[in-house]
Amino acid sequence: MKRRVTIKDVANEAGVSTAAVSLVLHARFDEDGNPDCRIGKETAAKILEAIDRLHYIPSGAAAQISNGRSGNIGVITADISSNFFSDICRHIENMAFDAGYNTLFASTDEKPERLEKVIYSMIRLGVDGLIIVPPSTDASALEALEDRDIPVVFLERDIPDYQGASRLLLDNAEACRLAVNELYDEGYRRIEHLSFDMDISTIKEKESGYFHEMEKLGLSSLAKTRKVSQNVTMAELMEVISQAKTEGTEAFFIPTNRLTIQTITALAKLGLNVPDDIAIVGFDRHKFFDVYTPYISHIYQDTKELAGRSFDMLVDMIENKAPGRLEMLKPQLIKGGSSIKKSL
Repeated sequence: MKRRVTIKDVANEAGVSTAAVSLVLHARFDEDGNPDCRIGKETAAKILEAIDRLHYIPSGAAAQISNGRSGNIGVITADISSNFFSDICRHIENMAFDAGYNTLFASTDEKPERLEKVIYSMIRLGVDGLIIVPPSTDASALEALEDRDIPVVFLERDIPDYQGASRLLLDNAEACRLAVNELYDEGYRRIEHLSFDMDISTIKEKESGYFHEMEKLGLSSLAKTRKVSQNVTMAELMEVISQAKTEGTEAFFIPTNRLTIQTITALAKLGLNVPDDIAIVGFDRHKFFDVYTPYISHIYQDTKELAGRSFDMLVDMIENKAPGRLEMLKPQLIKGGSSIKKSL
């Protein structure tokens, strides 16, 4: 086990006294992130940088977590501004308030390197447990939790190598079966998988599930995944879709909500109609679907259920010392006009 970083280590790293570090740690911060204390801005910045570099956890926060409860829980999502994750966060916030917990929120912006920093920040603020939507399958970012008794619930995505966590995951194999068979039953055969190229458990599971279903339907020779970067530009996506159309693609199964919206926009810019030119089954409901014609067929996950069950799992671990457990959610297919048989 690693030696814990002390306040003296931080002071030595920043070249200041331990008293100066203590003043910054106990200060209130203004809207620009500057501590309101008798320490100059430049010195305070050096102290905060040293705290981040050394991953320092104040002893008070560590003791609060190991010996008692703070009444705080942390929720770390991929992107709190997304319709899907913001709905989940709002439901968790309401449930936590009713149960007497405060909720701290953060996003990783799908950047694995940000998860470690966010976790350390949550620990410094004092949390009884964390609900995490991991931005990758790499467990190294959770090292700070390994020697601290902090319950973790992985929501919607998994880090398989991390032991002791609870997991609330969607049955992605069933989701792929529903999506691919919806298109197949409507007469489509050249069904392709359009996805982000990301190291995320759900992305990998959906790609595997897609190929499995295409094989079951005798369509292995037509199965294909087209991957785009997480930061794909509209011009790049339009080029990918144009190439697919030229090669005879009839339909896309798109396993993420954001890429579904981007693809609909790209199709419109290309002058292609849904479903006559390209049929679509997307993932997760979006408010945009309510005003878009035709309505987008999609795999549905109930955000209130995701929030409620993940929160209940975390509270059970915090208050009852319950061991980590796995729960699987069954997906639903919401059928819209985007996947109906193309007109002849």
